[in-house]
Amino acid sequence: MLQTHSDTIQQFEILEWIFADRGAEGLQVVLQERQQDLALGRDSWVFFQDWNSSSRQAIYVRRLTGHSARIVGLRGLGNGPTSEFITEVLTVLRRFPSLNRIEYMCPSEDEFRSFFLGIGFRSLASIQQICLPLDLAAFSGHNPQGASTSADCEILLEESPGVVGKTQEHSGAPMARQLKMLPAHQLSTAKLGRLIRKTFEGTLDLAVNSPVDGLSDHMLIKYFSNGIPLHHLEHWYVAELAGEAMGCLLMQMHPRETMELVYMGLPPQSRKRGIGSQLVQEARQTALRHDCNMLVTAVDIQNEPAVRLYERAGFQRYSKIEWLSIAV
Repeated sequence: MLQTHSDTIQQFEILEWIFADRGAEGLQVVLQERQQDLALGRDSWVFFQDWNSSSRQAIYVRRLTGHSARIVGLRGLGNGPTSEFITEVLTVLRRFPSLNRIEYMCPSEDEFRSFFLGIGFRSLASIQQICLPLDLAAFSGHNPQGASTSADCEILLEESPGVVGKTQEHSGAPMARQLKMLPAHQLSTAKLGRLIRKTFEGTLDLAVNSPVDGLSDHMLIKYFSNGIPLHHLEHWYVAELAGEAMGCLLMQMHPRETMELVYMGLPPQSRKRGIGSQLVQEARQTALRHDCNMLVTAVDIQNEPAVRLYERAGFQRYSKIEWLSIAV
């Protein structure tokens, strides 16, 4: 029998069981995200379970901002949760107020992929997960006591006519330009939202059925921040050049000295000018300044220019996941 709980005495036991295949680190990430939501006054995690002597199956769902919910984990005895149990959970989710999208992210070989596609889920994108191992010992700027931060950091770029950050042969001398990294909270919500929205213009990331379509500027920021207030997002930066916003770098700390590059976006006028490469290097330096030994991110496989950009910077591929979604 389906039971719905936002919190139960069995919670940790069920979590350990659902995420057993992810190990202690995977469970720690989930617990950290839940504690973060609770600290913001949001009990946005919901258990669906059938837990008795003859049956044991559970699904863990996280309510996201932007009117969506994501199936974070599911497991059952034998071949996993039954199709009847999953269908019943989706029926309950569809009754949640203000919810218009349910997501499920899974490896391409996931045993439930075919089931979800068969009941109407669509594939938004195939996502390549990549990582950059970092060598703290070799980091020349490593200074734990007096390390600088990216706030108001300036990166010197050499700009040829029409090209920033690249060296080309030309008749004139290169012009020195400074790309300044500013904390995102220095911008108004409206201005930051407009910038993030512009980065999706003409992008190859989630070009079809993007989950950000139709979101207001305010909800767009909440989608990436998961509702965390801007002044708490200490690793969100905006790149400016001569007073013009040229891109954004949204990062987040994770357990075990890992930093995630959640999103890096450039508006159309900033592309093919070397700025993307500079932002990737700034992400690397930021991770090193915070004593991280790993920088991770994910990129839409169809976005070949972005894949090449990351690989030139030393990122390594380690797994692929498929992003499935259904409107409710």
